Amino acid sequence: MASTYTLIHSIKDQQAHQQHTDFLEEYRRMLSDARIKYADRYIA
Repeated sequence: MASTYTLIHSIKDQQAHQQHTDFLEEYRRMLSDARIKYADRYIA
């Protein structure tokens, strides 16, 4: 039962997060988290 609650909670958190973050912001965050260097001119 705990894993079902965790899954539902994760989905709700993800939906709330996506309402405030657009694709490019999320993509840049993922690149930064992975310590990948990039130039904005190539992804904007």
